[in-house]
Amino acid sequence: MYSNFEKEKIGKTFKYYKTIKNIKWDEIKEKSKMSKTTFAKMSRGQIVKSDRCYDEFLRFFNLSYVKIEDFERWLYEYLKRLDKALEYNNQEDIKQLYDEYINYLDNHKNEVIYEQYHYAFDCIFKYYLENQYLNEKDVNKLLIFIESNLFEEIIQIYLLEIMYISNNNKIGSYSIKNELTKYIELYSHPILVDVKANNEKLEKRLGSALDIYEKQLEYWNESNNDYRKIRTL
Repeated sequence: MYSNFEKEKIGKTFKYYKTIKNIKWDEIKEKSKMSKTTFAKMSRGQIVKSDRCYDEFLRFFNLSYVKIEDFERWLYEYLKRLDKALEYNNQEDIKQLYDEYINYLDNHKNEVIYEQYHYAFDCIFKYYLENQYLNEKDVNKLLIFIESNLFEEIIQIYLLEIMYISNNNKIGSYSIKNELTKYIELYSHPILVDVKANNEKLEKRLGSALDIYEKQLEYWNESNNDYRKIRTL
């Protein structure tokens, strides 16, 4: 029996698999017994009462799911620690959190839900531990997850930060920039306010950029966050 948490997460992955496998609805309709309405509802993360609907689509996409009993609890606690470590760029804590996620999820990285979290964490740690930018394929893949609102807010925030920086410094796609900006504007988290300031500067809206930078410097000063303060300067 799936919990509501599992149903939400499993359902939100269906749009991703439909997209990357380039599957049309007619094929889904032909090979499954579920309606388009039910599929759309699950893909939005809305809860469908019957477990059979989720089993049907897991079979259709040939996906494996094995429940980790304490995953939801672990994730909740883990993200609180991850947020603090990344915000202050505490490399010792980030390295410990990297080791923890590998130990916890590596054996499940080919199973639905855990595969997506494993991939998201891998992208985050590659940047924060190894200073590696994402490539265009990574960014486009993550955009599907962002659009589906698959991850918790704090994961989405750090992914958007890294995706934006990667596009600015490596990929250079104007269409990706516009797509990312659309999602970044939805958040008021200080990490993404820094990104908004940078975007204003790049768009030659220097007065707006300066106003944001001044407020951000004040915020990071009050937070005693030298790492973010230096990045803002």
